Amino acid sequence: MTEDVTRNAVEAARVAAQFGAAEAARLIPLPPEGGLVDIAAEVAQVTDPEPDPMLQLKILRDLSMLLAGKPSLNDVLQLVLEGIYRGLGMSRAVFALQSADRSKLIGKVALGREADALVSRFVFPLDSRPGEVVNTVFAKGSAFNLSKAVPEGLRLDRLEAVTGRKDALLAPIMAAGRVIGLFYADRSLSRPPDDEIWQGFLHFAQQASLSFEHVAARAGGKK
Repeated sequence: MTEDVTRNAVEAARVAAQFGAAEAARLIPLPPEGGLVDIAAEVAQVTDPEPDPMLQLKILRDLSMLLAGKPSLNDVLQLVLEGIYRGLGMSRAVFALQSADRSKLIGKVALGREADALVSRFVFPLDSRPGEVVNTVFAKGSAFNLSKAVPEGLRLDRLEAVTGRKDALLAPIMAAGRVIGLFYADRSLSRPPDDEIWQGFLHFAQQASLSFEHVAARAGGKK
């Protein structure tokens, strides 16, 4: 049993590191001798996943099965995030939600390269600054494929300061007719997302919103 637990712990640390969650990997108890995982080496070897249509379908099926039970909203959003990252083959993906006082957007979970660092700084004020892209997503419920073109007047300086990128995909998470969060994703400059990836990204975001409504409605019906 000890050998099995040790082996599972080592594999869990390795998988966490490969998903970009280096800090989480370091929190997994590992044996002091033998079987140790070089977290830094594992993170350095992370490569962007390739788009996988079969995985996309599997995750959508898993989402339907999850909703048949009593899932938490966090479980739903994490599953959708995995579909965006692994299914669509993105370099990084984040889901972020509005704070309780609606004053800012806060990253909750990230997958991919340097995911821990990205999610820790993924915080945006929701203010009246005109044209700022995150404010615009919340004000208009708009999705943006910034790898294609940047609409005139849209400001990306905050986004670039946080993510280091301008050519990202952004889509709102909706509930009860208002935006409560968003999905962010990007890919390496050498392989920008095509129209099929963009449509898949929108589909996953829409499924997240529908799932959110489903879970919220179920919870409301029990009151």
